Amino acid sequence: MPGGIYRCSDGHLFRRTVLAMLFEANLGPQRHLEKCPVDGQLRVVKRVNQDELTQAQLAEVDANSRK
Repeated sequence: MPGGIYRCSDGHLFRRTVLAMLFEANLGPQRHLEKCPVDGQLRVVKRVNQDELTQAQLAEVDANSRK
């Protein structure tokens, strides 16, 4: 899916679309400021490699991305 999987500074995993990325402040390579969809707090988020995630973490991504 375009946009990729992200982890916030509090450790929550979620998926974001490219459209959502248009509304965030860029903080450098692969990091930006975004409202975490899990707890609603403004946090630094960083893109993560999907291949490095466990099945449990991928399930967390799917659950959190529906919020």
